[in-house]
Amino acid sequence: MSDQAEDKAVTIPAQTSGATLTKDAAPGETLLKVTGLQKHFPIKKGLLQRQAGAVRAVDGIDFEVRAGETLGVVG
Repeated sequence: MSDQAEDKAVTIPAQTSGATLTKDAAPGETLLKVTGLQKHFPIKKGLLQRQAGAVRAVDGIDFEVRAGETLGVVG
């Protein structure tokens, strides 16, 4: 092994100033619609780490986000 660090080329992708909007949303227009969202986290136990159950963080929720609304997700 060599004590010298190898020179490696690193390519950095071009940065943009943000998302490109094609049009303004009308007031009250649905921007995001989610139906039946589920997120379960497995509970593993034992020597072989087999799934013994699950924590149901979210189980079958529906929601919409309309223009002018803000959605916050905590947890």
